[in-house]
Amino acid sequence: MKLSIDKVAAAVGGTVVGGPESPVVVTGVSIDSREDQAGKLFVALGGERADGHDFVEAAFAAGAVAALVERDVDVLGLSVPAGALVKVASTKQALKDLAAYYIRTTDVKVVGITGSAGKTTTKDMIASVLSTKYSTLKTEGNYNNEIGLPLTVFRLEPHHEYAVIEMGMNHAGEIDRLSAIAPPDIALITNIGLAHVENLGSREGIFAAKSEIFNHLKPNGAAVLNGNDDKLVTLRGKMPNMCYFGTEADCFVRASEIIQNGIESSDCMVKIGDTPSFKLHVPLPGKHIAFNALAAAAIGHLAGVPHDGIQRGIASFRPTKMRMDISACAYNGGEITLINDCYNASPDSMKSSLDILANASGRKVCVLGDMRELGDYSRSVHIEIAKHACAKNLDMVVLVGDSFGHGYEAIKGDCVARYFVDQAACLRYIHEIIKPGDTVLVKAARGMKFEQTVKHLRG
Repeated sequence: MKLSIDKVAAAVGGTVVGGPESPVVVTGVSIDSREDQAGKLFVALGGERADGHDFVEAAFAAGAVAALVERDVDVLGLSVPAGALVKVASTKQALKDLAAYYIRTTDVKVVGITGSAGKTTTKDMIASVLSTKYSTLKTEGNYNNEIGLPLTVFRLEPHHEYAVIEMGMNHAGEIDRLSAIAPPDIALITNIGLAHVENLGSREGIFAAKSEIFNHLKPNGAAVLNGNDDKLVTLRGKMPNMCYFGTEADCFVRASEIIQNGIESSDCMVKIGDTPSFKLHVPLPGKHIAFNALAAAAIGHLAGVPHDGIQRGIASFRPTKMRMDISACAYNGGEITLINDCYNASPDSMKSSLDILANASGRKVCVLGDMRELGDYSRSVHIEIAKHACAKNLDMVVLVGDSFGHGYEAIKGDCVARYFVDQAACLRYIHEIIKPGDTVLVKAARGMKFEQTVKHLRG
């Protein structure tokens, strides 16, 4: 990035105030004054815990050359005007406006990804596939919102040819705003489930909100959709360039066979259009993971990646931390197999993770915490998940949280189950529940902070 301060101001509709006499050129963007600030534009964002305006001087002292601010200079009270200030009405909006401007100065092709479940794993697979042929940037961690997405865009460098951008949401309008910042050349929706139904009312509302990704699809851009999803198939024929993936016969990218290799991996035979079938080895288990691989294969094909590149990319991908992370851990004088999938949870991903656990050998234990943002569906969905776990003939079903209290009451007596009102209560008794040799799935909504349970199990 090399943007003059005048171009920054013009892009965000701001006014330059002060600064050195020599021209100021911005080479990066930061919202955290603790980071390396050399050459960067510091964006002073307001927050619940801290206000970035209180750290403008610290950012300048650390090497920032400019700052985006909402406050007047005299209010800021800077003792040393070490850099230029760009005054705007809203620094959050200015951050988005600058990202939208910057990405348009590049030649990068954007793959935009949304959906109710599987976004991050699919993003990682797609980036791995594209990287076999192209210089590829991807969203890191949970940088998929109206702050994180712009910061991802600012990481683009001249050598990047593709950007794989995850777009998250929990309210209507958010995907529209995110895709306006980074208009996709290829737009992917993984599925339509019940995640965030509390805010969106119904699956129909979720479908409408996810479909906002097409509002800014570039001319001649392609839509990649799950052909096994009852909502997404209704879009068939409504856009000029559509590519469906799945197991249905009319999917352009289709799997004729999906084989589960215990809890280690999956294999599937894939056919793209009229080309000969080829095998994909996916280094994670689960039918839903195979669907993620099909989506990555579809996008790889559209980007001109040959079949052997698609195979290599999927076989070598590594999932983001706390997403289906399977490892052996020393425990109580022996060893357990831990399936750490506690980054987040939706009804669909809960079921998929339980299906994977059911394929494990030895004793099988699930430790499930409440899901969030389900609104009026919460009670029935938690009961449904508890019954799904019970039906998998697991050796122990452990349910944690207020909402899973309903699930426990529904399965009590039908299978071996324990209930705890919160994680702290569960941790006090967990040594009675889990034994050496067990395979243990840990999964809950992000707000439940079940990484504490994972840490406990890892000793």
